Amino acid sequence: VMPMQALHGVETPLADLLSEVLLTGTTRSAAFKSVIGGSDLQELMSLEQQKSAFGCANDRCLATLGGALGVPRMIVGSIGKLGQKFLLNIKLIDVEEAKVLGRVNQEVNSESELKQSLEQLVDELLEVPSEAPAPKVGAKLNRSMLAAGVGFAGIGVLSAAGSFVLKERA
Repeated sequence: VMPMQALHGVETPLADLLSEVLLTGTTRSAAFKSVIGGSDLQELMSLEQQKSAFGCANDRCLATLGGALGVPRMIVGSIGKLGQKFLLNIKLIDVEEAKVLGRVNQEVNSESELKQSLEQLVDELLEVPSEAPAPKVGAKLNRSMLAAGVGFAGIGVLSAAGSFVLKERA
C-alpha cells in the first residue's frame, strides 16, 4: 500500500493520516497474506531512496517499484478537493502485468467522513462484503500471494528494492 498523494487543496498530513487508514483497511480485509505500507518502507529506507520510490506516480513506474519489492499487487490512492468536497481515489495494480485491476472513487462532504468513506472504498475495491468476516478474493490473487511466499516479508527484499530504485535513478 503506497502513501496517498495529497492533490489540489489537501495538506500532506491529512493524506499521511489517510494512508494509515488505507493500510489498516487493507490489512483488515485479509485479502492479502501480508501487507506492507509506505510508513513501513519509510522506516527501512534512506531519505534518498524514499524520494525516488515515492516520487513514482504513473502506473508503469509503480509496477516497476512493486516488482522490485517482490509484490504481485499494489494499492495506490489520492485525495484532493473539488470545491468544498473531498475526492478519494484508490486503485489496485497488478504488478506483474503492469495494469490496473480496479479503481474506485468517492466524493466526501466533510473531513470527518473521510475515514469511513475510505474504509468503504477499500472494501469495494477488494470486493469485501461488509457483513461477512471472510473476504471474497479471486483465485488468481491467492495463487499470486502463495507464489510471493515468505520471501516478501523479509527485510532483505526491502533493501534490494531500495538498491534497485537508486540504481535506476543513477
